[in-house]
Amino acid sequence: MEKKQKRPRIVYPIEVTVDGEIITVSSKEEMKELIGKKKRGHRPPPFEFVFPVTVSTDSGDLEITDKEAFKAYRESLEEGTHPAFVFPITVIMDDETIVINSEEELKDLKPDHKPRHKHPEFVFPLSVVTPDGDLEIADKEAMKAYKETLEEGTRPEFVYPISIIVNEETIVINSEEELKDAKPNHGPKRPELVFPVSVVTEDGNLEIEDKEAMQAYKETLEEGTRPEFVFPITVLIDSEEFTVNDEDELKALFPKKGKKK
Repeated sequence: MEKKQKRPRIVYPIEVTVDGEIITVSSKEEMKELIGKKKRGHRPPPFEFVFPVTVSTDSGDLEITDKEAFKAYRESLEEGTHPAFVFPITVIMDDETIVINSEEELKDLKPDHKPRHKHPEFVFPLSVVTPDGDLEIADKEAMKAYKETLEEGTRPEFVYPISIIVNEETIVINSEEELKDAKPNHGPKRPELVFPVSVVTEDGNLEIEDKEAMQAYKETLEEGTRPEFVFPITVLIDSEEFTVNDEDELKALFPKKGKKK
C-alpha cells in the first residue's frame, strides 16, 4: 500500500504579515494570541474619540470618561440606535486631532459602505403558467407552496407583465430576460485571495505570488487535498478586504457546493 502523506505542520519561528507589519511568531500559543486579536470582517474604527465626551439621554446629558465606559454605554442602547453626542467633540484620525461640530461632520469621517443589492421582491398577486392553465398566486406563502410542487431545478413560468420591488423601487417586468437582468449576479462574489500568500509544505513555507502560481501549486497536490495556508491571509469580497485568521474562518467564506445526485 502507498503510504499516506503526513499532514504538514508549521515549524516555528515563522514570520507573518499583519496590516503591513512583519511579526515573528515563535510558538503555537503566540499564533493563537495573534489570531485572537482580530476578527474576520471587523475593522478598526477610522478614528478614535478624545475622552471625555458627552451624550444626550432620556435622563439628561451623560459624560463618558473612557473607552470602557463608552463600550458599556453602547451596549445599553437598542439595536440600530446611535449615540446622540453633545457637540463639539474631538476625534483623532490618522494622528490628526479634529474637532467635530455636528452629526453630519461625524458621518463624513466614516467610510462609505455601499448597500448590498437586495434580491427583488414580487408584488402580489401574480400569475404563473401551469399544465392546467394560469394559476394566480396571492402572497409569499402561496408562492413558497407553489415552488415546492415544482421539480428540482424548474423555475416558475410567470404570466407577464409582473411587478417587482428592487431597493424600494417598483419595476414592471415584461419578460423572462428583464427578470434575469433585475436579479443580482449570483449574489455576493466568491472571495478572492490577495497575493502573495504562503502555504505550509514538507519543505517549509512556500510563498505564492499570484493566481497562476496558486493553480500550478494546486496541481501538485493529491486529489481532495487543500492548501494549508500560513494565517492570517487577506481575501477580497465585493471589492472589500477581509482578514482571515484560521481555517474555520476560511471555510465559512467558502460554503460547500451542493452534491450532485
